[in-house]
Amino acid sequence: MGLLADDAEWMRCLQDAFPSTFEQSTTAFATIIAYCKPSNPVDIREKNTSNDLTDLGRRYATIPVAANILELGSLALQYAMKEAQDVLKDINFV
Repeated sequence: MGLLADDAEWMRCLQDAFPSTFEQSTTAFATIIAYCKPSNPVDIREKNTSNDLTDLGRRYATIPVAANILELGSLALQYAMKEAQDVLKDINFV
């Protein structure tokens, strides 16, 4: 619809959702992609990855392999994007 000049509103939405769980954040992100048409969804995801990493880190802190993966932010971002893609498939968006 072109009501927003940039994606700041969507970034704030995801930041306000923290400390939601990774799954809730991913679902919110997928909903934004599906219904709000942000201009740069990858940038939105990248700027909110640290919140997701915090949640995942709490959850998987006792699993050494998971802790090592979470230290690699880019790999965690890829995981987050795949999870969002799965949510979009679940709602028959893609």
